[in-house]
Amino acid sequence: RILDNDPENADALDALEEIYAATEDWEPLLAIYQSRADILADDVERRRSYLARAAGLCEEFLDRVEDAISCWEQVGDLDPADREASSALERLYSKGERFADLADLIEKRLQYVEELDEAVALRYQLGTILEQRLEEPDRALENYRATLGGNPMHTEAIDAIEKYMDDEDRRGEAAEILEPIYASRHDWARLIETYKIRRDATDDLALRSQLTRKIARLYEEQLEDLDEAFVWYGKLFTEEPGEQKVRDVLTRLAGIQEKWKELAEVYETYLNDVFDEAPSSLEVGEQLARIYDERLDDVDKAKEFYLRVLSFDRTNEEVFSALES
Repeated sequence: RILDNDPENADALDALEEIYAATEDWEPLLAIYQSRADILADDVERRRSYLARAAGLCEEFLDRVEDAISCWEQVGDLDPADREASSALERLYSKGERFADLADLIEKRLQYVEELDEAVALRYQLGTILEQRLEEPDRALENYRATLGGNPMHTEAIDAIEKYMDDEDRRGEAAEILEPIYASRHDWARLIETYKIRRDATDDLALRSQLTRKIARLYEEQLEDLDEAFVWYGKLFTEEPGEQKVRDVLTRLAGIQEKWKELAEVYETYLNDVFDEAPSSLEVGEQLARIYDERLDDVDKAKEFYLRVLSFDRTNEEVFSALES
């Protein structure tokens, strides 16, 4: 009756709260908590207290998960950094499979986190939710990248990113993220794989050649795989035919491995497409002729390329001398 005339009467509300709690009459007790939270709209601390009590009542005794979530969300509105509200909502969103809401919650938590370890953990958690629950691979990859930004050795994040190496649309980005990780580990085989993926994904010719060079050097200098080194320096030659140092490396590797026939094939394939008066073209043509002449004892092929060089440069006395001999 008192509340009929004065709904905000504190003494009456206190008395009813005590009675309902003692008798475990949860529904009317919840109504009291909600009413007092509304009444105390301008008293943040006490409003938070009643909302938290209402949330606990809904979850523990009334099995009203959605109402519990609503109460905790209101606590979060009062203070987005409230850890108890965040933890409760994380648990309840997970229980109710409200993964979009859970992702939003973690995004908000990241705005207020102060410890690096906690930020790393949240980024990884967000990445797994986006990948496994919401099927948003681009956002997942973005958060896995952020995880490694805070902890480059985060094993689970690395494993998660490695899965994207098989994803045609995202393998280039995954390779770019993993490149410094593998380099720091001296994991040369996997580092080469990232370079290959990035090379295939780019339309930038300069970057493509740069990656080809890195692959070739790693095969030769780190893995000591001269067969693969020869193959990749051969690719680099087709991309940078005017670079004398690349041809010098190919000549050295061909000499070590007796790959003169293979080197001749690399050069001949190139010249069949672009043989002209350019200095690099004439230099390669002359070198190819000498390989056939001095290394492969193929006089006809040697003659063919000596003559092709002379067709563009009639002043090359060394080629004339080679033909005469």
